[in-house]
Amino acid sequence: MAVQEKSESRNDKGTSMASIRELHRQLVNKERSAVEITQEALDRITQLELKLKSFLCVTADRATAPIKLRLKWLVNYDSWA
Repeated sequence: MAVQEKSESRNDKGTSMASIRELHRQLVNKERSAVEITQEALDRITQLELKLKSFLCVTADRATAPIKLRLKWLVNYDSWA
């Protein structure tokens, strides 16, 4: 019997979180950007950190900077063509 894979899991408030496969699909289909997905993860860390106490340091700016730099490069590259 095959095991059906879940595309999302539940967080502590009962709301859905996308699985990594679902996030990949959304990125490939350009439904969401890497910045949006990263920001959602950072928001979740902020929401749960006081309860979990599992991170020594969260550097949101360092998490999103490479993505934003790449997007800026792509926009400029497209304008050169």
